[in-house]
Amino acid sequence: MNGVSPVPDHLHPAAGVKPWERPVQPEHPMVVEGGLVPGDTRLMAVCLFEELLRTGMSIRDLRSMSLDPNYQALHAIRATLGNEQTDELLTETAGRVGVHRFRIRESVETLTPAGLTIGATGGPCTERVSNGKGS
Repeated sequence: MNGVSPVPDHLHPAAGVKPWERPVQPEHPMVVEGGLVPGDTRLMAVCLFEELLRTGMSIRDLRSMSLDPNYQALHAIRATLGNEQTDELLTETAGRVGVHRFRIRESVETLTPAGLTIGATGGPCTERVSNGKGS
């Protein structure tokens, strides 16, 4: 032990010490500490489902993630609301938001180069140059 007692994040003196400037404390690993706060679980679930659906996750992915305790927020939603209500809320949210999917495919086709001509005709830039005021 290095003689420094572990200090929980919420009790650490705020005297300009940033978390990455703190001394290393092996008995206090760098983990996120959190707790429950009062609020509307259904509203939070809808917000989280919308965000994840908009990033391209499927309903099936979200269902399986909510059954896995490693996905703490999704798992807590299922534990709080129950299986039936969570699945119903997920289906309802996906129906309203939609499920955005994309696919990345690599191709070995040869691309044909396209010529690009850039020029200005008319407009303020052309007038300044033609009047001799341009640089």
